[in-house]
Amino acid sequence: MFCCANTCGAPSSTDRYERAAATAALQDYRALRTVIAGGADPSNVPCFNEVEHPLPVVEALIQARWPKRRDRLARAILLVSLRGGAQDIADGTTVTRDHLKRREYHHLFPVAYLQTKGIEEAEAYRALNCAMITWRTNRAVAANSPLAYLTARAEAATLGENEIRRRLATHNASFDGLTRLEYREFLAERANTALNAIRALCNGENWTPAF
Repeated sequence: MFCCANTCGAPSSTDRYERAAATAALQDYRALRTVIAGGADPSNVPCFNEVEHPLPVVEALIQARWPKRRDRLARAILLVSLRGGAQDIADGTTVTRDHLKRREYHHLFPVAYLQTKGIEEAEAYRALNCAMITWRTNRAVAANSPLAYLTARAEAATLGENEIRRRLATHNASFDGLTRLEYREFLAERANTALNAIRALCNGENWTPAF
């Protein structure tokens, strides 16, 4: 059983709150209140209805646009990456409400790099190609390939490659996926990872990103 609003206050991972959100939230609140009071079956809560409000499929996550847009799935994907702690790749600072103000939307595969591979700019603006990092780190990445900028960062960091791998994992992204896979393969890999996280969170599990 899952809650379409998910357990950490995310934008909905399903379409439950996509239309008439205030009405849907009130209906769910009333149904949940009755369940908590011991007077109803949890399966009667609308947002727990897996038939009417299923979780997204991998392809839908791949197609989710840039998180700055008002896109439900894009923001759900971003939330999953923040839920893991989202440490800055360069300085290792963990994301907080205050620190988030100093972060920017970063393309894991830079736009300019993808263009050299024949991938149009619009396709670079996918939620799965996004991570929130500081502006200073973002400027250092520039148009380099993921392999180039991550290798440079690993060499600059006293803790080496393993620490960079761990920091990337807090964004629910893998070092190997970024450095060994083609762009579309990376999106598919991260989509599967994100969906596993969404399922765990919506089932109330104490999910943490794997490293």
